[in-house]
Amino acid sequence: MAGAGRYRNLWSEHYKDAEAVVFVLDSADKFRLVVAKDEMDAMLAHPGLRKCPILFFANKKDLPTALSPVEIAQALNLDDIKDRAWQIVPSNGLTGEGVDKGTDWLAEKLQGS
Repeated sequence: MAGAGRYRNLWSEHYKDAEAVVFVLDSADKFRLVVAKDEMDAMLAHPGLRKCPILFFANKKDLPTALSPVEIAQALNLDDIKDRAWQIVPSNGLTGEGVDKGTDWLAEKLQGS
């Protein structure tokens, strides 16, 4: 699903059928991390979303202002997520770098469930 504000209200319509969540973040935009955290918290609190694994792609890793996965995890308080598996993978949507690593992790988690 798209992340633009006008589409976010549609997310919850898909929660009951979700087996996993792929959450793409702009790792070079510190301001939008606040918005991403708010949306992530609302998503995780929704009763329709099962305890499925979450793959976070820290996109735009190639930019000089990109935050590291550790910095993003701290900003989003990802260590507080105790009820499901999660992983954060740096990526570049233009080149595809990191996508295989992330999808391999997610496939492994889905096979084990």
